[in-house]
Amino acid sequence: FHVLMFFTARYQNGKEIDNLPLEEWLTLGGNSLRARKALFISKSLPTLTPQFASLKGHLTSLHGAIFNGYTEHTRHDLDLENWAPGLPMPSFDHETLNGHLTFQVFDDIFNTEL
Repeated sequence: FHVLMFFTARYQNGKEIDNLPLEEWLTLGGNSLRARKALFISKSLPTLTPQFASLKGHLTSLHGAIFNGYTEHTRHDLDLENWAPGLPMPSFDHETLNGHLTFQVFDDIFNTEL
């Protein structure tokens, strides 16, 4: 997702545009970049270049699926903090963000005409 966003917001006809969005991603270190990308999920998407404008709906849907998965992950972490012996252990599928990001979800989003 982040790679798709990076290129669809920065390139037009194979060339970088002026006033590059997401430029800080190239200079941040590992932990800082991870934090910035996590914050990116909670914000609106950058403007896509005209060449990739037809992907906006697809990327918005993918962004929403990821956002919903991370939101549910946060709820899961809170459930774990409040868990007590005798209660069922809260579960969460980390590989798919609890079903929000599966192949089927991805296929449903992108298996349409562009």
